[in-house]
This record gives sequence, C-alpha cells and structure tokens, in this order.
Amino acid sequence: MKRSINGFTIVELLIVIVVIAILASISLVAYNGIQTRAQNTRTITAAKEWVKLLNSYAVAKTDYLNLGPGNLACLGGLADYPASSEFAAGDCVDSWGKIDTLTNDELMSFARISASPWTYSLDEQWYWGGRIRGIQYSSNGIYPTGNSQWVVYSLKGDVGCSISNATKEAFNAGVTTCTVPVNLLIR
Repeated sequence: MKRSINGFTIVELLIVIVVIAILASISLVAYNGIQTRAQNTRTITAAKEWVKLLNSYAVAKTDYLNLGPGNLACLGGLADYPASSEFAAGDCVDSWGKIDTLTNDELMSFARISASPWTYSLDEQWYWGGRIRGIQYSSNGIYPTGNSQWVVYSLKGDVGCSISNATKEAFNAGVTTCTVPVNLLIR
C-alpha cells in the first residue's frame, strides 16, 4: 500500500516566503518615495502661497514690510513650529531663525485671516551643517545675489524647486534649498 502525502515541501515554502519578502521590501521603498514627494509638494504649495501673499502685499502697500529684528523670519504661527529635540518652539533655522510676530501679524492682517492657512509638515532637515524646517522669509539675504528679499524653503532629495523664479541654491546632505525673490522693501 502506497500512502500519498498532500502538502508543500520546505523548499516550496521557503520560495514563497522569499518572494513575499521581496515584494514587501519593494512596496516599502515605493511608499517612502511617495511620502517624500507628498511632503515636498506640501512645502512647495505652502511656499507658493507665501510668495503670492508677499507679492500681493508689495503691490497693495506703499509702506515697507517690517521684518523686525534680524534678517530672517519663520513664516507661519507658533503652532507651525512646535518645540522638538532639535528646535525651541518658534525656531525654524537652528537657534537664529525665529517667528517674527510683527511680520506674520502684518501679513495675516493684510490677508484678513487670523492664522496661517498654510500648514505643512515641518520635517527637520540638514543644511550647511545645521538644521532647517518650514518656510522662511529672508532679507539682506542668506543669498546676497541681486534681490535682497527671499522666501526660502527646503525639499528632501536632489529635486527641482518647482516655483517660477525659484533658484536652487544648494543641495547638501539630501536636502535641496530653494529661494524665490520677493519684491518688498524692508524697514
């Protein structure tokens, strides 16, 4: 009497497990790439909105935009820049880029909104040996070429800036830093 055994061999089971592991790793890599592109898209959209608001302000006002102390302001509210392991609340560039409430209040008042409508993921990224997050407004520039007012933002990866008139200023440590000129006068 011959007995028949139904089932899979160890080799067949191992092959199935290896194929599933390969498919899972491919899916994970694709998912991470999609997340990065989505975060970059949110940042670009927010930067475009800030550029539009700042350019509208420049057209409508004959007065200067008061940037407050220093040459750089984090665009957005305190809720957009929470404290983290690398940043104090309200900081966007290491310890010297801070929320300038005068600048943000003036812009929000001009736009007739009570808070920043453009929230975005504030991933902390490396640049020039330091950390950066969010979107910044700079005067007398971080980049002193031509125009002296800029919206500065950073994207993950070696990517294009995706805003007309934007310049790719640096690619360092996996981060692309972009600047967009804004035609405002600073007091």
